[in-house]
Amino acid sequence: LKETKKVKKDIVEWDLINPKKKEKKKSYKNSGVLKILQCVSVKTYSFLDYVSSGLQLNCMVAFDFTGSNGHPNSPTSLHHLNAQGVNQYTMAWTAIGQVLQD
Repeated sequence: LKETKKVKKDIVEWDLINPKKKEKKKSYKNSGVLKILQCVSVKTYSFLDYVSSGLQLNCMVAFDFTGSNGHPNSPTSLHHLNAQGVNQYTMAWTAIGQVLQD
């Protein structure tokens, strides 16, 4: 690992040794050389890194209010308002607001 740290500054070379060939031949040197000419390290930031460094987020939420969800007068429709004036859309908005508030 100490050698890999040097890669950023110098060319690093490693002999590629085949243990079976090394046992058979006394004159065996290597099966090749691995040379690292350049190494680039790129930091990948996590979502938490961005948030902890002060990133400000704008949140956008959308609901599908299309007619395929049923007629508003039908009690099975997502658009239907019950006696309290609530439907599944208003419940979803409330739930999202509570999560975002925390």
